[in-house]
Amino acid sequence: SVPMKFRHETHVYENDWETVTSALWVKYPNSDLPHVEKVDLLNRHVDVENQRFSTRRLIFVSYGMPKWAQKLIKFKMKGISTEDATCDLKAKELVLLGQNITFSDFFRVRERCVYTQHPENPAWTSYAATTSFEISLLAGFNGMLEDACVKKNAETAQKGAAVMQKVIDRLVSSNWRTAADKLAEWKEDIAEIARSKRQ
Repeated sequence: SVPMKFRHETHVYENDWETVTSALWVKYPNSDLPHVEKVDLLNRHVDVENQRFSTRRLIFVSYGMPKWAQKLIKFKMKGISTEDATCDLKAKELVLLGQNITFSDFFRVRERCVYTQHPENPAWTSYAATTSFEISLLAGFNGMLEDACVKKNAETAQKGAAVMQKVIDRLVSSNWRTAADKLAEWKEDIAEIARSKRQ
């Protein structure tokens, strides 16, 4: 079997789980993270009774490679990845599973990200991610390419955490909870009007 390289990461956001996970859904598109060009929602399933939902999204992305690796590969590493999300509102756990579709015959990236309520401070959020890289493209260079991917992923993740915090801060300053409550009330009012018209 082809060996693979792993990268593990943890981070603590000093914001509550609801705010952090809400920021995640509005993180893209973002000019600070141009490697993600577009995100499309494919499907969504909501389990109202158990307060869970799941989504699948397509992510159009440019895979970062150093210049020397790009010269070896000789084509642009741009393609599509999938992201499967499972969110448990009661347990306050959001799990994201990502993998690339494009180039998967010789370039495989798998990522698992988990957002949970911090075990010691419920006003904070714990983040943990594991990413694997498996390349079978150029004999003698695959290990070097995997190392380059790990390094680039670390740089992107560091930048991503800073951007995520900016989005979180923007939500907090906009009093997003009040806006969400008002939207929920508005939807209920509309539903009530619709029910009364049917009677």
